[in-house]
Amino acid sequence: MLISIQLHGQRGAYTFQGSRSAGLADVSSTLSSIDALFNNFSNVSLGTDKFGVMMASQRRFSLSELTNSQIGVFKKFGDNNAFGVSLNSYGFSEYREQKLSLSYARRLLEKLSISVNFDYNQLIISENGQKSFLTYGIGLSGKINDKMGYAAYVFNFENSSIGLQSESNAYIHLGFYNCVTDKLKIYTEVEKYIEESPNLKVGLEYSPIALLDVRLGFNTLPGTMAFGLSLDLFSDITIDADFQYNNLLGTSPSLSLRYVLD
Repeated sequence: MLISIQLHGQRGAYTFQGSRSAGLADVSSTLSSIDALFNNFSNVSLGTDKFGVMMASQRRFSLSELTNSQIGVFKKFGDNNAFGVSLNSYGFSEYREQKLSLSYARRLLEKLSISVNFDYNQLIISENGQKSFLTYGIGLSGKINDKMGYAAYVFNFENSSIGLQSESNAYIHLGFYNCVTDKLKIYTEVEKYIEESPNLKVGLEYSPIALLDVRLGFNTLPGTMAFGLSLDLFSDITIDADFQYNNLLGTSPSLSLRYVLD
């Protein structure tokens, strides 16, 4: 009772970046197309897709009170510009976090793109009212060649104040991918939150047939295993089912539906 220890949870940062990211143990900075909308939007400008919509949801540790849902859409204008909007909701009636994000990406060179996103956040606690605050992110992505690429994403240069003793998180992602073969892709990413140890993430994505992708992933903080599948229902529609497992807290299933036009 003589020592006070502060523990911060949630703090305005969303760990769910879509079901595909969940299946890769939360690798996100190098994901392309509609999956880039929920993290590093700069990847959209380097791809050929012109329009995309995605709906996704994750039930963290299989608890309905920890359900995270999101919906987003992006549209490219010409070959170099893209705009996106997304909405995230996390929690339940007694505690809820909501975020509305507007994103813009521009391709500067053939193999280099940048992005910026601005977020309007609401933290709602039934017994304490609600608090609104702003956050932002800056992204960069590029290709070394046709098989390898890199990315960086910064979420807030410093913590945004939510209350007298609460702040939103600030973090940076540094990612790299390598298309080993036409069927196998390897992702690596380092995530660093302020006042926390670095988190190393590794993901594998394998396509045994044209309509199916299989994913495996692992991260060191908190030490999570991940597995996922993608199935192309039609030429433009894909469904993802992914699972994360923590040996202390259990399983976190997620599901998403993607519609993309190139």
